[in-house]
Amino acid sequence: MERGARIPQNNSFARDIYRAFTAELGAMTAYVQGAVTLAQHLPSVTRLFDEIARVEISHYEQLGQLLLHLGIAPALNVRLRNEAVYLEDHSTVAASLLAAQMIKEKIREEQSAAREYRRLAAIAPSDAIKDMLEAIAAEEEEHAIALDGMRKRFENS
Repeated sequence: MERGARIPQNNSFARDIYRAFTAELGAMTAYVQGAVTLAQHLPSVTRLFDEIARVEISHYEQLGQLLLHLGIAPALNVRLRNEAVYLEDHSTVAASLLAAQMIKEKIREEQSAAREYRRLAAIAPSDAIKDMLEAIAAEEEEHAIALDGMRKRFENS
């Protein structure tokens, strides 16, 4: 587990929330990076990535507040994925190939996140926490659907 937050060993729910908290940081960073990388060539993908990044920021804030509610300071000492992304020939074709690859990866990640939030909602210690986690899961599912729609547009063009 990442160092930073001090979570009692017997509090598996809080540890799972902390993992989700750090995952949201990685997700919003990846979407912003993708949006910046593709902005010049694929504005529709950039807009979608920007929209999703803003929702991921909201999830990050909500989970941080939940950690505080659970008595855990959401300090971070994590390493973000350091992935170099280059568009060597700066063409729309290269950008399209990169975007298609990123979109497929993000669909899998969003589906996985939705499943994890549903699992956490099922064991939430209160109805309010359960409702929040189910809402986040639904938004993650919406992201996967939107990304899949974009993937289909790429395949059909």
